[in-house]
Amino acid sequence: MRIKKWLLWLLAISLLVFIFRGQLFRSVFCYLDVGQRNSQLITDAQLLNLIDDESGSETMDYSACINLASEITNSQLQFSFNSQPNDPNSLFHTRKANCVGYAAFYSAVLNELFRKNNLDSKMKCEHRIGKVYCLGYNLHQLFKSPFFSDHDYVVITSYSKQVKAMDPSVEDCLLIYTVRTE
Repeated sequence: MRIKKWLLWLLAISLLVFIFRGQLFRSVFCYLDVGQRNSQLITDAQLLNLIDDESGSETMDYSACINLASEITNSQLQFSFNSQPNDPNSLFHTRKANCVGYAAFYSAVLNELFRKNNLDSKMKCEHRIGKVYCLGYNLHQLFKSPFFSDHDYVVITSYSKQVKAMDPSVEDCLLIYTVRTE
């Protein structure tokens, strides 16, 4: 009887953690912006065709563009700790990416969707470099490998004002859609 009660409590707590994982993640982790990478243009015809096919012929608002860029990125890439290309045109064919590749691919796809929907004069997606802090402690100090020296994410802006910060690799692995930045 006691084991059953503990299992029910454990299940209830696990369910709450899963439901509120985004809020918990944002309250514990913070991204400190330390730089920016150049956004890359999509030139691969197959990737451009995929974006056209997925977006259809109707005009999309910025929120629909953001959601579709996430869907395309998550369906096309798999996370890898190994060294991978960071060019979105190459990533479309290799399908494996680390945080740099995820951010490069996502920002390229989203900027293409903004361009296609005539939102590029109002909205843009920037590929950012940051340090991740857990409860105020810089996590990158724990690792000696250059792989963990920083972390890449994206910031979506409208008229130079931040709308949303996202980490496409965390979104794909943990289903957490936004991150907290400073």
